[in-house]
Amino acid sequence: RINGVKDLAGFFFEPYEVTFTTGQLQNQQTSLDDVSFVKQGVVASGARYTSLVIGPEGKLYGLTITGYIHRWTINTDGSLGGRLIISTLPNQYGERAAVGLVFDPSSTPTNLIAYVSQCSMELNNAPAWDGKLSRLQGDNLQTEDLLITNLPRSIRDHLVNSLAFQ
Repeated sequence: RINGVKDLAGFFFEPYEVTFTTGQLQNQQTSLDDVSFVKQGVVASGARYTSLVIGPEGKLYGLTITGYIHRWTINTDGSLGGRLIISTLPNQYGERAAVGLVFDPSSTPTNLIAYVSQCSMELNNAPAWDGKLSRLQGDNLQTEDLLITNLPRSIRDHLVNSLAFQ
């Protein structure tokens, strides 16, 4: 027990400790003086992206905090082109605080299936149980099925969490 701390159901937290050893340092250089990045140009701007993922057809998808999905073709030189704005969630619910975007492992280039976690846009005094999980399908992810409602979220700035398949 950790100093009598309980969860909302009244159960005590159990202590958990992990110890590990790292391997030997292969390169003895410890300074970051020679590390740098070269800006190659603007990738995307003008939106606040919460998730980026490459779809099964090889296009880049960016989920914005307001629920819009931007999709680009990735050119052979790595640049992006042909941005498409997908507004399925804002058209259905208005602007939403969307955080998680993931493609179903069974999704294919001709059968797109994506999931988005979302909740209300409030960042102060937000409803505690207004999170949702939506499945989007179609060539432009235009068909939405609401799978789960009433997911928990914080009263303040913590939203419904991101998504991952294991």
